[in-house]
Amino acid sequence: MKALYRTIVFIFLFMSCSLAFSQELNLDDPNIIYKTPDGTILSKQEVEDIKEKKTPYKTYNKQLSNGKIVVYIIKGEVLNEARQKQSESQDWINKWTGKSLPKFSLKNLNGETTTNNTIKGKVTVLNFWYTKCKPCIKEMPELNKLVDKYKSQNVVFFAPSIDDENELKDFVTAKENNFKYQILSNSRALNYETGLNFYPTHMVIDTKGVIRDIIIGFDENIKEKLSQSINNLLK
Repeated sequence: MKALYRTIVFIFLFMSCSLAFSQELNLDDPNIIYKTPDGTILSKQEVEDIKEKKTPYKTYNKQLSNGKIVVYIIKGEVLNEARQKQSESQDWINKWTGKSLPKFSLKNLNGETTTNNTIKGKVTVLNFWYTKCKPCIKEMPELNKLVDKYKSQNVVFFAPSIDDENELKDFVTAKENNFKYQILSNSRALNYETGLNFYPTHMVIDTKGVIRDIIIGFDENIKEKLSQSINNLLK
């Protein structure tokens, strides 16, 4: 399941952007590195096995700054399943955009409670995440910049997590894990009620409590995309 999730993130991030399509597996070029979508390096023997067994696959190439090329190999059945999950995620986005969240009550790490009423009258940005989600952690520096950008405006930032309070406190006490969103613990019930099972998931909610934008998955341009959504609601 984790491998499939990483594949979905890979597809979200790369299939429509900077990678060149290829089907050739050149095992003699020392400048080519073969990897699975989750970043695991494949040995020459593993790549040969894929070729010899004639396993359906697609490859996507990424040029590195040192001149080497990373070739990501996605097996056909995994690609199809990931595409299905991607389609499901878009259906989920369509379902919740324009609606309000169900009633919720979540506590931050200081024991203070956040509810639907707390966010009324404010533009609210939610980041659904958990501490073992590497893409969630990777985007935190950009999200922190977003908090700084809007600190003097009518915008609030919350980060509901499926982790409990102790797990989250352990996470934030680590020096490298500075996160400026207001972290909310034990969001499993809310996630379950909405059917949310994609991480990270970002929501931008207007001052009336209506969800106006949803972004699923890691995105290198997340700060810019969320800024655009926020600015539209601040007009």
